[in-house]
Amino acid sequence: MTADRQPPPPPGPSPVGDSSQAKSTDNPIAVAGIVVSLLGLITSMIVVGGFIGLVGIVLSGIGLQRSKLLAGRGKGAAIGGIALGLLSILASAGFAFLIFTQAGGGREATVRNGIETHSSNTEFPPQDDLVGFECERSGSSARATIDLENLSPGPSVYVVTVQWDTTGGNTVDDTVQSELIEPGETVTLRLIDVTGNADPDTCKVTTIERTGLAFLNN
Repeated sequence: MTADRQPPPPPGPSPVGDSSQAKSTDNPIAVAGIVVSLLGLITSMIVVGGFIGLVGIVLSGIGLQRSKLLAGRGKGAAIGGIALGLLSILASAGFAFLIFTQAGGGREATVRNGIETHSSNTEFPPQDDLVGFECERSGSSARATIDLENLSPGPSVYVVTVQWDTTGGNTVDDTVQSELIEPGETVTLRLIDVTGNADPDTCKVTTIERTGLAFLNN
């Protein structure tokens, strides 16, 4: 006498929800790569975006390698991150070149009111944008206050060099850079010589460089 055999139970449903969730979470480094690369592209106008884009490329490359172990999950994000990272580097290089040429790269310095500049803009010379300058003693250090007004027709960034005489008979050059200043806008820059050797009675502005987009001819 033989016992009746029951057929095996049908297989249960596949965990579709869990699988789709894994696709979005198994490769977070690829997502991080494309986010960082996008941030690099956005900030490429201030040159540092190229370095951020390089980090995004590295993260995206790791994410791309990881996608091979995850059945292709995150591959698209990783490729997109690499592409955006490369774009951010190219854009930063382009803006760096524009800034260099506008700052007078390769041009001889001209002097106006005792202040040098490499700008070719003779209609709106950067030296005329200096509307106030004061040096004083702040504790054991010397402090310089520089007031600038952008008289050029376009948004500009300023780089100002201040020179001090020291108590030992030497000279010290300190440089400060502004943020992007709109036409007609004023800004106050401050410099502090932390060595404690600078004489505030001897400080003077020696150089003003004004940079902007090439078509603005700053």
